[in-house]
Amino acid sequence: MSSPALLGIIKLKMRVRINGAERELPEPITILQLLQARGIDPRMVVVEYNYEILPRERYAEVYLKEGDNLEIVQMTAGG
Repeated sequence: MSSPALLGIIKLKMRVRINGAERELPEPITILQLLQARGIDPRMVVVEYNYEILPRERYAEVYLKEGDNLEIVQMTAGG
């Protein structure tokens, strides 16, 4: 059996679906951390979290968990 101290060091993996593709991510991770790790400016996207639009101010407080579904839509400028 693993000690709790050891478990605090090990990053567990979880599977989530991002834009229709299954991905394996370290756990725990917030939506904001995920966006930052992918080089995405959180001000330039809309995130649908488990089929609901998530307010931008909640990106830092919502931790992803096994089986979550995300759609990340990037806004583009142009005409």
